[in-house]
Amino acid sequence: DFWAELGESMEELSFDNCVIWKQKLLSILRYTFRLKRLAIENCPDLFRSWKVLENLTVMYIPTLPALTHISLAGNNKLEEHHFDFIVGMAPKLDSLNVSNCFKGIEAGQRFRMLGHVLRFLEQRQDAIKHFYIGDTPVDNLFLRHLADIKGLRLKSLSLMINDRIPQTEAGIMDLFQLQTNLTYLDLTRSLEVHDTALMQISNNMPLLETLILNRCWMISDYGIGSIKKLTRLKHIDLTNCERISDCGVLEGILTHNRKRLRKLYMGLLTNIGEVVFTKIAFDLNNLAVLDLGGCSNCINDRSIQYIFYHLAGLKNKPNLFFSRCPTPASPGSICPSVRSQSGTCG
Repeated sequence: DFWAELGESMEELSFDNCVIWKQKLLSILRYTFRLKRLAIENCPDLFRSWKVLENLTVMYIPTLPALTHISLAGNNKLEEHHFDFIVGMAPKLDSLNVSNCFKGIEAGQRFRMLGHVLRFLEQRQDAIKHFYIGDTPVDNLFLRHLADIKGLRLKSLSLMINDRIPQTEAGIMDLFQLQTNLTYLDLTRSLEVHDTALMQISNNMPLLETLILNRCWMISDYGIGSIKKLTRLKHIDLTNCERISDCGVLEGILTHNRKRLRKLYMGLLTNIGEVVFTKIAFDLNNLAVLDLGGCSNCINDRSIQYIFYHLAGLKNKPNLFFSRCPTPASPGSICPSVRSQSGTCG
């Protein structure tokens, strides 16, 4: 048997879009006692067929003493008893992913599931360090309760905030004020995150290394200028933040030494000009990834020359992206190494 022979050596196991039943899952997990990471993602058939009574009748429930990360992302059929059963197998759990869950279900059920997740976080508040709930609809009430878990000190957090942030008792503002240990923050598609919220992040998260603001349309130059306080950033994603212009990038990203910065995503920033692009080439010498896809105002023959001459980290790695940009006159003649990059023009 494959699992009996090799299961004990596995440290990471992922089921994605699989047709699998509970009994089969348990028969696999009984052999994987060294497992550290488990992902059960986009598996609706598993939870649709998993009934409450089965939890009472199954005699063997595996305990995975080394399991620290569980991902249940993309499961809209997930219910309380499913959640309890799975997280109950991991006494040392410190990382939980419920991104892209609880969509297309009755509002009352979604409210119950979010409340159930909050109660779990409260029970394990001293242990949980990484929590991912991006692309899952949450409201101010959820954020208010999350901020009230005072013992929860996260290192990683992903959220999607699409409810209007109230002027008073805003849960997200209190949450940002509390989570001072964060090194990773992903707010992708948070359409209601505005400049004041970003300033709260900049003032309270000095350890932040990754900041993802992809499609945060309310962010403007005023807010992005405040991230100059975040001196440890290694990864910045401003993709499709259409209100950001040269002024915001110059003030927030290019005002001081950014030797730590390795990844910069600025795709679809149509208000960025050649001046910023040139300054990036001169100042951000340690970049390994640069995405300027759709920045049609700043891509031309001269700016590409600057990039390949000054950014040594990109010369030997296919991590320069400038899709949907004007085609250079002759990429090969501008710089021979351009042919080895993954950028596509036109």
